[in-house]
Amino acid sequence: MKKMRLFVLFGISMLALLVLVGQSKPVHAATQPVDLVARYSLKDMDAKTLATIKQIDAEHDDVSTHVEGDNLVIDTMVGNGPSNEMDSKMEMNATGYKKLDFGEYIDKMDEMRNQQGHSEQQTNVIINPGSGYKGQDNGDKVLTGDYVHCDRLNGPASDHHYWKHSLPQAWIDFVGSDCYDNALAYGCYSEESVSMAACQGLDENGIGVHDCSEITPGLPMTAWFRN
Repeated sequence: MKKMRLFVLFGISMLALLVLVGQSKPVHAATQPVDLVARYSLKDMDAKTLATIKQIDAEHDDVSTHVEGDNLVIDTMVGNGPSNEMDSKMEMNATGYKKLDFGEYIDKMDEMRNQQGHSEQQTNVIINPGSGYKGQDNGDKVLTGDYVHCDRLNGPASDHHYWKHSLPQAWIDFVGSDCYDNALAYGCYSEESVSMAACQGLDENGIGVHDCSEITPGLPMTAWFRN
């Protein structure tokens, strides 16, 4: 009888533990890995930029490039996919990855800032004076310590400037950046759409600076560079 009571108590304890575990939710949840597809006109691309892209392609297993007509198409795998099922880099997008246009992905970041009054083409407007920070316009140089909405421009080949997604340098700066490394874990992607709402790098809402850099302990949540 004593053993039976102990067994029952043990079962109740395990059930309670499972309930508690089921109720706990991580702050950030990883989602399906994505294939970010970027397209750039070769006739509008200078030789140095093309060479840099080709070098990144050669050095990164999660990057693949090919030519379609007059365009250079770049597939960038973000997140952990079933790499054991891939026969070659050109087949990376065949299984387990959700395709997403790189421009749309970056647009979502800029859209979040535009909702707060910022525009790439216009002078920045601070919606909440005293708690907001000026963002960047296309072509602006970014210095260490500057406030950025999401740190998508500190990859190893960055030129330390903020570029709109339609320019290939924006992709070059993105690869290996904090955003590239942590976007999925930070919840900046979902099945139906992309959401950058978690990033408050400019502190538009006056709640303090938060962005995907905080996924990695010790990284600053203002601009910093790897090169």
